Amino acid sequence: METDLLFQLLQPYFALLTSDVKPQRRTSHLIKDILDLPTVNGEIDEFGRCKSSLDQAKESPIEKCQKTKRKKARTTFSGKQVFELEKQFEAKKYLSSSDRSELAKRLDVTETQVKIWFQNRRTKWKKIESEKERSGEIPDDQIVKPQ
Repeated sequence: METDLLFQLLQPYFALLTSDVKPQRRTSHLIKDILDLPTVNGEIDEFGRCKSSLDQAKESPIEKCQKTKRKKARTTFSGKQVFELEKQFEAKKYLSSSDRSELAKRLDVTETQVKIWFQNRRTKWKKIESEKERSGEIPDDQIVKPQ
């Protein structure tokens, strides 16, 4: 995949190296060109990019691609883990840091994963409670207000 990306980034330059014929200027899809905005110094390279901005670039496109963060994969909890998390949630809606640490070790997940699970579960709980309240399933005197 990295090779494909590298090839795509360098392909216009390969054409310059292997041919004496200058490539035709491509149709630009840049906003500045569509809106016909003036460029800095009016200097544009053969690919429609402003030369002054290219000169000021500190990193190559390859370096930028390598530094981009990938989104972390969604955590899938096992049935046992969900059971334990739900059991703890029924006992306490909010965990102390020591409880969170102990639960994370016991379930073999990170403290952050436990923290986020509890945040999401509280949100779900509050939504369910408010829906019950709106539908009239719970009498007003028995409503547990989310903290």
